[in-house]
Amino acid sequence: MPEENETPFDNIRLQIKPGIDRDSTSEAVTFPYSSGLSVSLLEKTPEGLIPITVDRVAELNKNVKDLLQIAVSNTVKQELHDLSVYDHRLTADDRIRLVAKDDSPFVSSIMISIERLLPANIEFGALVSAPRYSTVLIYAVESDIALDVAVALDRLTRSMFAESTDALSAQLFWWHAGNYYPVGINTNTSGSPKLSLPPELSSVVNQLPQSGRRLGD
Repeated sequence: MPEENETPFDNIRLQIKPGIDRDSTSEAVTFPYSSGLSVSLLEKTPEGLIPITVDRVAELNKNVKDLLQIAVSNTVKQELHDLSVYDHRLTADDRIRLVAKDDSPFVSSIMISIERLLPANIEFGALVSAPRYSTVLIYAVESDIALDVAVALDRLTRSMFAESTDALSAQLFWWHAGNYYPVGINTNTSGSPKLSLPPELSSVVNQLPQSGRRLGD
């Protein structure tokens, strides 16, 4: 039963998802958020999460922009206030930040405010993935070591995605200046992994401080 003084707007939530299924006939309110990501509006009910449709928007007598603002506020206050955040060893030399909450379908929504989990004034962005709705992986980019870390983080992301019961996306992203860019891992002629980055990140990569570490080892 609804709690006393609860309004229909109190149960509206936001969920980050990979892409948009353009072949879908669903009337659920979903729209692009960033490259390769979309935002869905949902209602949290005792029966589970129900997508908010165009008809439901009309019933609520609010425009989508207002509902989005409500959803962001509700999700941050009600779902993201008690996340577990800790360092996770990725390689012998590198650690990532792992953000999680058991059985929560909303942890991936932290991607809308990922900067709150990063060092202040970070210049080169971060590597980010959400292999599960309940788990987000983050690596703050500070030097060219990130190019090596991306390969290992992509591998971990794909492994977690494949083994998960709440799988979200096997895609690794590079967050920079408020945007998420997909990171690809290809194989070169020698069989070694090779990063494939969008042109928007070229200047960022060229400005990365050199660590002196031999990359690829």
